[in-house]
Amino acid sequence: MEPGAVMSLQEGVEEAYVLFWPPDAASFEEAMSSLAVVIMKRVGGLLLAVPVGFIPLEELQGAATTEEDSLIGPFTTLSVPAVHMEEGGPTPYGSDIEVQVVDFADRVTHGLVKFSDAQVAEELVVGFTDESAVVPDPTTLLRYAMEWAAASAAQRANFYSADEGAPEGQPPKQAAKAKAAKAKRPSTAQVTAEHISRMASLLPAMAAQLTELQQNQISLQQQMDLQAGQPQPRPSQMPVSMSPQQFAGIVGAPPKTKGLALSHPPPPPPSKRVGLQLDSPLTVQEQAEEGVPEVDMSPLALAMLEQSRALTAIMAHLAQGDPLLDTHASGTSTSSRGAQGREKLQRELSDRTGSFFLTVMQNMFKRMKPASSVPKTIEELASTDLSMVHYLERFGGYGNVRDMGICQYALSFVVDLALKGDLQGLREHLALLVVAIEQYAQDGKWDLGFMLTLLEDPPPQMWSYRNPVGAQTGRLRAFAPLCPQRWATIQLAYLKEIDFIHNRRQETTKKEAPHQPSQPGPKRKGNSKGKASLASTEEA
Repeated sequence: MEPGAVMSLQEGVEEAYVLFWPPDAASFEEAMSSLAVVIMKRVGGLLLAVPVGFIPLEELQGAATTEEDSLIGPFTTLSVPAVHMEEGGPTPYGSDIEVQVVDFADRVTHGLVKFSDAQVAEELVVGFTDESAVVPDPTTLLRYAMEWAAASAAQRANFYSADEGAPEGQPPKQAAKAKAAKAKRPSTAQVTAEHISRMASLLPAMAAQLTELQQNQISLQQQMDLQAGQPQPRPSQMPVSMSPQQFAGIVGAPPKTKGLALSHPPPPPPSKRVGLQLDSPLTVQEQAEEGVPEVDMSPLALAMLEQSRALTAIMAHLAQGDPLLDTHASGTSTSSRGAQGREKLQRELSDRTGSFFLTVMQNMFKRMKPASSVPKTIEELASTDLSMVHYLERFGGYGNVRDMGICQYALSFVVDLALKGDLQGLREHLALLVVAIEQYAQDGKWDLGFMLTLLEDPPPQMWSYRNPVGAQTGRLRAFAPLCPQRWATIQLAYLKEIDFIHNRRQETTKKEAPHQPSQPGPKRKGNSKGKASLASTEEA
C-alpha cells in the first residue's frame, strides 16, 4: 500500500487497517496479522496503534535505540476508553484497553492493508480485545497520542507535535480550514462517558487515601493523649545508660580476701527480718534518689549511683510480700498488710472507680466462656450476651440456701440491667426487691414476698447442690467463684490480724490481773444435841 493512500485519525478519517508483521515478509501468509489504527502521519513515517504484545518487546526496544532511518522508532503504551463499533456508530464499551503506540517509517505501509481489502480470516487477526468490534475510542486515542508526542524527548516523536506545512499551492489558512472541516468533533455523550469513567477510576483511590489519613490522625491523637496523661518518669525509671561491661570496667575488680586472718568472724545473721524505718512519706527508692543530681558527675559517681538504684530496687521488692505469707511466717507476726489492703479497697469503693463491678462481671464471663478472651471494659461486656440470670441457670448451687437463692435470683435482674445501662429498669426491680425482702422479714417465708417481685419462678437448675468434696477436680474451692482471689486474700489476712490482736489482748489481760489470797472459810457449827450431852456428863 502506498504511503499517500493511508488515511489517519488526524485527518478526520476513522479507517481500520490490518498490519502484517514483519512487513517485508515474502508473503502475507507467513506473517502475523493484527488490527491497526493510523493515528497521525509525518514526513517519512506514520504513528500506528496496535495491540499490546503483537510486536515483541525485544524488537521494539532494540529498534528504538538505532538510527533515525530504522523501521521502528519511539513507542509507548496508552490506556484508552474502548468503544463498540456498530452500524449506528460507536458506543461506549464501559472499560479501558491498552494499546501500543509506535512510530514507524514509511516502509511499514508494505504490510498495511485496509481491513475491508485484507483477504485473511477474522480469527487469524489479533484484535485489541477478544471481540474484534471493540476498538479504542478514536478521539481519545488521538488526543493521548498528541500529548505523548508533545511531551516525548525523542526526536522522531517531536515531528508529530510540530505544525505540519500546508500542501503545495494551498495557503496555510485554507489548509487549516480544510483540516478543521475534515476533523470529526467528539459527541457530548462520548465526552460525558469519558469524564464519568475517569471519575469512577479515581474514587476508590481517593476513598482509600481518606480512610488512611483518618486512621493516622486518630492514632496520633491517641498517642498524644496517652503521653500527656503519663507522669514524668523518675531518674530510676530511666533506662540504664551503660552496658554491664562498661559498669564492671568502671567499678573494677573486687578486693582480694585470700590470706586475711579471720580474727573476727562475721556476725551471725539476724533471727528475723526487721522492717525498714522510714523518716518521710517517700519510699526507700524515692529517698535514695532524692537530692542526687546527675549533671557533671564523674563516671565513677555515675556507676555508684546505678549500683545504689539496683540495690534499692531489690530491697524494695524484698520488702513487699503476700499478706497471708507474712502471717504464716511466724505465729507472733504483727504485719498489717491485710488492713492496708482493706483500706485500699475501701478507697477504691469511695472513689467509685467501677473496678468492683467490672471485676465481678469479668469473672462471670470467664466461667461462662472460658475459651474466649475477656473484655476489658463494661461497654465490651454489655455488647456480649453475658447475663447473671443465665449464670444462675447454668451453675446454680443454692439447694442448701433456698431463701438466699430467691434473693440472688431477684438481684440477678438488677445486675443485668446495670450491665446494660438501663437505669430506669434497675430502679424498678430494686424497689420491688426492697419491698419483697421487707415482706419476707415480716412473714418469715417467701410466699407473698416473691410474688411482689413480679418475677417468674426460678429455674430448677438453681436448686442444685454445690459439690463440697471436690470430686470433679480433687480440690476444694476456697472462696466463691465470682470473688477475685485478691479480695479473699486481703479479707483473710485482715481476719488473721484481728485474731492476733484479740489473742494478744487476752494474754495481756491475764498477766495484769492481780493475785487474790485465799480467804479462811467460815466456822462449822457443831451439833447442839452432842454439846448438851457432853455438858451433862461433866456435871455428873
